[in-house]
This record gives sequence, structure tokens and C-alpha cells, in this order.
Amino acid sequence: MLHGRSGDRHLDHPAFRGVFERAATLGVPIYLHPQMPSPEVRRLYYDGFGDVVSGYFASGGWGWHMETGIEAVRLILAGTLDRSPNLQLILGHWGEMVVFFLERLDVMSQVATHLDRGVGDYVRENVAVTPSAMFDQRLLQRAIDVLGVDRILMSTDYPFQDAPKRNARAFLASSTLTIDEQERIGSRNATRLLGM
Repeated sequence: MLHGRSGDRHLDHPAFRGVFERAATLGVPIYLHPQMPSPEVRRLYYDGFGDVVSGYFASGGWGWHMETGIEAVRLILAGTLDRSPNLQLILGHWGEMVVFFLERLDVMSQVATHLDRGVGDYVRENVAVTPSAMFDQRLLQRAIDVLGVDRILMSTDYPFQDAPKRNARAFLASSTLTIDEQERIGSRNATRLLGM
């Protein structure tokens, strides 16, 4: 698990290249986890609403997810997945905005001619997502539409979310998925991806 930038360095910085190459060699996915935006970004974009509201805006309300999605897109644009084409990334919160903006992100494929594939192709082939306790059937359906059932892993943010109201099993059972699809999302996809 990596938490985005390290100081002022983004994950696509050449200093981190060996981490991704080694993970690909080992067949180990890398989970990109949210972290707080840099102090400068927080001040410019999220402050001004009082400590509590600004803090949540910069973290779980929006900022964490934007930051993590940016790191994933930077890895793609930097050619990380060209150098290590079998590297797999895992993004929480239904893809940290990347899945929902994929058509827009894929427009960059027209200008990112240094890449071997289109931006959307990297996401569909090298990224798996988890709901991270954002149990909403519409979000599940969008992830399936973009990535397919086999790139979704069940997860929860328990104990950080109110677990009794956010039951992963009940969420899958209330979907329109077949039992086989529920089992794939519930455990088999993780078993395959994590090599368990």
C-alpha cells in the first residue's frame, strides 16, 4: 500500500520506479490509498470553512479521493504501466474518481502519444477497484459497466465507517448480480489478484 506523494515527489518520480518494477516482477498489486493533500493545495482549495468542515473537505469528503486519482493517472501518463505492463493497481472508493471520469481522461490518449495504449485501456486492464464501504448500487453498476465484474474487490472501511449500517454481504445480496458474480466480487477476485 502506498499513500500517494512522498514529500513533494509524486509516485511517478523516477526515485520510486524500482518499487513498481519489483511489484510487477513479484506479481503483487499496489494499493493506492488516500492521503491528505499537500499543505499548499489544502490552503488554496479546501480551507475557509472552519477547521472541521475544511478538514473533512480536504480528506474523506473530497480531497483524499482527488489526490489518489491524480496519482493513479500520473502513473499512467508517466509510462509506468508501459515499463511494467503486468503491474496491477488497486484503487478504493470505486476508483477514486478515475472510473467515473474515464471517458474524459481517455481524451488525453489523443495527445499522450508517448504511451503504448490509450489511458482508458490502462484503467480497464491494470486497475481494480473496491467500494471502501461506499455501498451504493449505482456506483457498483458504473464500476461494472467500465471495468467488468472481475476488476471489483469487496472492501469496507470498518471500523472507520458505521459497520452495522454498511454491511458488505447485504449490499451484494441486494444487487442484481448473480450468485457467481457476488462470489467473484466478494472474494474470488481478491484471491486471484492477491495470489492467495
